Amino acid sequence: MEPTGPTPWILVSPDRLSARLKVPRGCHVDLALLRDLLASSGVKHGIDPEVLRDACQRSAEDRDQVVASGIPPPGLGHLVITPALAVGTKVVAGQVIAGSNHQGVVAGLGVDGQPVPALLLDAIGCGLQLQEDGTIVARRDGVLRKGSDGGLKVMIDGVAEVAVATVLIGCDERSVEAWIDLLPRHFIRAAVLQQALVEQRIVRGLNGDLFAAASLPSDQVRRLPVATGVAPCAGVDGTLEMVIDEGVHLRVDTHGRVDWHDHGRIEDVAAGAPLARILPPTTGTHGVDVRGARLEPKPGRPLDPARVMGPGTGLDPGHPERIQAATPGHFHRDRQRRLCVEPRLIVEGDVDFRHGNIDTKMSVLVKGDIKAGFTVKSAGDIEVMGVVEDARVTAQGSLVVRGGILPGSQRVKAHGDVHARYVANREIKCHSLRANGSLRWSRIMATGEVMAKEILAGEVIAAGNVTVDQLGNADGIPTRLQVGTNPFEERQFITAKEEHERLSHEVTTGKEHCKLIAHRLINDPSLGDELRTALTEFSAACTHLATCEAVLARQAERHAERARQQVTALIQVNGTAYRGSELVFDEVAKLVVEKDLTRPCFRITEGAIVW
Repeated sequence: MEPTGPTPWILVSPDRLSARLKVPRGCHVDLALLRDLLASSGVKHGIDPEVLRDACQRSAEDRDQVVASGIPPPGLGHLVITPALAVGTKVVAGQVIAGSNHQGVVAGLGVDGQPVPALLLDAIGCGLQLQEDGTIVARRDGVLRKGSDGGLKVMIDGVAEVAVATVLIGCDERSVEAWIDLLPRHFIRAAVLQQALVEQRIVRGLNGDLFAAASLPSDQVRRLPVATGVAPCAGVDGTLEMVIDEGVHLRVDTHGRVDWHDHGRIEDVAAGAPLARILPPTTGTHGVDVRGARLEPKPGRPLDPARVMGPGTGLDPGHPERIQAATPGHFHRDRQRRLCVEPRLIVEGDVDFRHGNIDTKMSVLVKGDIKAGFTVKSAGDIEVMGVVEDARVTAQGSLVVRGGILPGSQRVKAHGDVHARYVANREIKCHSLRANGSLRWSRIMATGEVMAKEILAGEVIAAGNVTVDQLGNADGIPTRLQVGTNPFEERQFITAKEEHERLSHEVTTGKEHCKLIAHRLINDPSLGDELRTALTEFSAACTHLATCEAVLARQAERHAERARQQVTALIQVNGTAYRGSELVFDEVAKLVVEKDLTRPCFRITEGAIVW
């Protein structure tokens, strides 16, 4: 069966001794296609290179040329056999039975590389084989007999053997496999089998041992493989090729240690950023059945973009095969493994070794806890449905912790407000803080106000008001509240004050050192590098000193301004303020509560704290 349409094709003759290449007019054939055609048709022997070269040229006419020729088997019509043993002699496999006048190759060679057997005379019957040197040998143990046709054969006494006259060749549904079923003690002569192959046009993938196996009877039911074609290879469905890097990239420090907390994943994408490419399906590879017919493969199915595209993604108008981010956000995959870009980073579960450290420009929602040892940084807001363990958390926006903030040494900082259920033994830096529960043994620094149900022990420094239901406890555990003071400006002032004296001394020493080197440079020019180093260090010290002096000057200005203005911040206690609590209003006044007070509101009036 020839393929439909203007497609080059190779047809193998039924006797497998020739193959024809058919090229429709106007069809271009290259060497790669020719190799594919030769491989699919099973042509391996006797290929004509001139025909191949001619096929690579375009032509206005159809071309039908013999591309390969086999070697036909020799004619054995004049074979003369000279018996070496008498009829009735017991023989063994491999024993010489007779001689002949034949010299040379017994079988021919087909274009598929498989032997084409010679049609032996009836004088050589079952159980015998003609060798290349002309001798005839036994193929099995038995007794040398003469058949009714006058030919020699090796038989087993008492066993009736049947020569099959009509050969039925079975095939599977697509004719990729062909076989012959033989009953016990049945065999097929080479001439009969060869005729059956020609009649049923079995030309592809012939079994080279078929003639030898079929011509010798057996005591068992047999299925002999006749030929094997090439099954078609189905096409590959359309697939998704990721452009964005989803891999884990662990960092190794100079000591060969790996930080397993930091996965190094890409998280944030801009609008229009490419995420993936949709690769088209392949058509597959055609096959060939045992009769040389082309078997068309099942093509792959295209990938439906809707199956892989989630919220925040879209197709690139200029490249429909490309999936891109429709909006800026955080890239991730949802539970259906679709590509998604969310306006905020959503962590399904805890921030632990599964997700690693997070550093993003997007807002973050953690549906579990932030485990100890991990870091979460966001240029937006952070919301935690669970608790914050001893982890470093930094938000440019606000921080909301539905659970609590547990004890630890890692800093929690938000440029906006912090809302938490409670805070225990932790340092918090924020604008304003609201705790539904207690602040215990913690250090709170807020540029706004602080509101909590209870403040016990620790220190709270706030530029605004402090509102609390219970301040301290009945045991008189020291609790310090300072209001009307920006804690960060205060920290800068203290640091600048500590550094100023050291830097002043360093600048003076550096200046004298530079003068000394410059004086010695007149006699020793090699000191130029040392002078440049000293000048660099002197310049850096001067810059740091100037920064410290600027901070001190701003602090002096703020002190002068505060001296002219009244501190307006309040400390409102809606329940009990216990003895031992220390209250500080900026640097104007300080008070230690000496007895328990009920619902006091502390303020500063004329430089004194009243309630």
